[in-house]
Amino acid sequence: MKRIVCTALLFGSVPAMAQTQPAAAPSRAAQASTADRIICRRIEEIGTRLGGKRVCMTQQQWEEQRRRDREDVEDANRHKRSG
Repeated sequence: MKRIVCTALLFGSVPAMAQTQPAAAPSRAAQASTADRIICRRIEEIGTRLGGKRVCMTQQQWEEQRRRDREDVEDANRHKRSG
């Protein structure tokens, strides 16, 4: 009986130990595939009740668009303060 309990305890702890090890860093191929993944979003058009349009871009293109939009808002705020 002791042997069964000890064996069960030993094998029961192995999966728990395996889960605590840090995950390996994603490979370059995995990183590239996430960057190339196409993401589609629905863009609302102001002034219409008919909805908007669907825009599809890669993750990198969405990040670049977000950066440009942020710069445009900052420029508009700078001109508003100075003018």
